Amino acid sequence: MIQAFVYGSNMAAMCWLSTMLVLHAGSDADETKVKEETGATLRCIPFEQNSSNLTCFFTGQSATETVIFAKAH
Repeated sequence: MIQAFVYGSNMAAMCWLSTMLVLHAGSDADETKVKEETGATLRCIPFEQNSSNLTCFFTGQSATETVIFAKAH
């Protein structure tokens, strides 16, 4: 699993790896766009969350949670 900080910088890795831990703003529309562009879906929201200085990897807005996106193989 890799941790992504900025959408564009890690999308090539998403195409090859199956799992990414990311900061997410929680929008259903953004989640759908990530799925369309990478084939990955939101799979898990870990119980332990970091609550300081979070920035969404996709939108750059304030993130509400850390989530795991993954691709099915």
